[in-house]
Amino acid sequence: MQEGFQPYRSQRIRFFILFLNSMVVFGNQYAFNNPQALEEYMQEDLNINNTQFQLLYTIFAFPNIFATFFIGFLIDFMGVRIGLVALTAGVVIFQFVIAIGGYA
Repeated sequence: MQEGFQPYRSQRIRFFILFLNSMVVFGNQYAFNNPQALEEYMQEDLNINNTQFQLLYTIFAFPNIFATFFIGFLIDFMGVRIGLVALTAGVVIFQFVIAIGGYA
């Protein structure tokens, strides 16, 4: 270990970092489940039935199957710190795209 360097386990900041990591997961789940909360409004505005909405939601959710592997490799390659920042930025950007799409 480098001189003057202390691992996060011995510092109080580890709980703050744990909280931030938990908020990343919470934000990701919140953003991912947002369209499901808007089901009735989307069906009414788009004039689609329940089956068509579920197909639309499936198409929306399908890339997340592969995103899990991609994000795992990204975090492994770039490191935890940069990987979590990239993941958080991705969640914010994609949620913004979903919000713009819902507005339009």
